[in-house]
Amino acid sequence: MTTQTHHIVCSILCVVAFALTGCSKNTPQAPPKDQVQDALRASLPPFLSLDSIELEPVPTGPEAVKVNFKAIVTPKEDLYQVEREVEGTPTVTLLTVVQAAGTKVSLYGSVEAHRTMDQWTLESPQIQVGREQFGAPRGAFDAQSYVTGTNEANAALKQQAANAELQERARKAGLEQRERERKALLEQQAREEQTRKEREEQARIALEEQRKKEEEQRKREDEQRQQEEAAARQELILATRPGTRYSGTITYGDERSRLRLVFTEQKDFVIYAEASEPGNTKHKRIFAQVLGEELLFNQIRERDGSIYPIVMRPLGGENTGLWLASTFGGFYGHTYPLKLRLTDTGLEGESEKPAGGKYTIRLQREGKIGPHEGKKSTTTKGDAPSPIPPDRPRRP
Repeated sequence: MTTQTHHIVCSILCVVAFALTGCSKNTPQAPPKDQVQDALRASLPPFLSLDSIELEPVPTGPEAVKVNFKAIVTPKEDLYQVEREVEGTPTVTLLTVVQAAGTKVSLYGSVEAHRTMDQWTLESPQIQVGREQFGAPRGAFDAQSYVTGTNEANAALKQQAANAELQERARKAGLEQRERERKALLEQQAREEQTRKEREEQARIALEEQRKKEEEQRKREDEQRQQEEAAARQELILATRPGTRYSGTITYGDERSRLRLVFTEQKDFVIYAEASEPGNTKHKRIFAQVLGEELLFNQIRERDGSIYPIVMRPLGGENTGLWLASTFGGFYGHTYPLKLRLTDTGLEGESEKPAGGKYTIRLQREGKIGPHEGKKSTTTKGDAPSPIPPDRPRRP
C-alpha cells in the first residue's frame, strides 16, 4: 500500500468513527420508565388505575428532556357527568355514565425531566388529551344528584313536582290572605277616616261654639270695662271739680310736711290744681293735666304695678332759689310730675325726683265725700293718711 493510499484509508476511518460517535451523542437520554410511571400514577385521581405507559423522550437541553407519554388507564368505578339540572324545590341534578368501571381509556401527556449526573428530577405530569372524558365518581356530586332513569331519580322528580304543587297552593293561599288583609285594611282606614272626619266636625262645632262664647264674653267684658271706665271717669271728674279741696301730708324720707291741693279749673278733661303748704306762702305751685292726655287714658303702669290716672305737671313758677334750702322746696320749685289716684277718702300718689328719691303724698278730701264714697280702689296701696302731729317740727 502506498503512502497516499494509507492516508486516504485513515481519513475515511476517522470520518466513520466521528459519525458513529456523533450518532451516539444524539441519542436522547430519558429518565427510567418506572420513575415516569410512578410520577404519572401519583398525579392521577384515585378513581383511575394505571395499566401501562409508552414513552417518547425529546431532548430540550444538555441535561433536560421532555418525555411524551401515552398511558392506558382504567376507571375503578362508574364515572358520571351532569346531564341536566331540573329546577324546583329542591333542585335535582340528573347524571349520566360517561365511563363504566373497567373500561380502558388512553391518556396523552408529557413530563419535564432534568438530570444531575445519574439522578433524574421530574416535574408534575401534564395530561393534554383524554382527561375530559373521565367524568367523576358518584360521590363527587351532592345529595340531590341522581342517575337518570333510576328509581331514586324518578322519586326525586316526583317529590319535586309534589313540592311545586304545595308551593303553588301556598302561594295562592298567601295571595288570597294578603287580598283579605288588604281589603280589611282599606275598610279599617275608611272607618278611621270617617271617625276622624266626625271628630274634626265635632271639634269644629265645639271650637265655633267656644269662639262664640269667647266673643260674647269679650263683648260683655268690653261693655263692663267701658261702663267701669265711664264710672271711673265720672268719679274722677267729680273728684277733680273746681273748688274741690284735699289736705294731708307730703313725705320725703323721714321728713313730713302738710300739703293742700285745691282743684281750680276743669275743661275738656284738662284739670288745674294748686298745691301749697298751709302757712307758707312760698311753698305754692300750680299743676295741670298735660294737654291731650284725657283722664283715665293715661294708664301707664309703674314699676311696682301701680296705675296713676291723674298725672299733672307744674306750670311756670317764680325764682325758687330760696326754697331749695327746704326739704320740700324742690317739690314746689322744680318740675317734678305729680301722679295721683283716688282712694276711699281722698287721693294718694307720688312725685318722683329725676335724680332719685320721691315725695309720697296722702290727702283726704275736705268737706262732703263724692259718689266714690265706700268704694274700694283696686290701685290704692297702704293705709289712709294720718295727720301730722301738731308737736312735730317742720324744717324751714
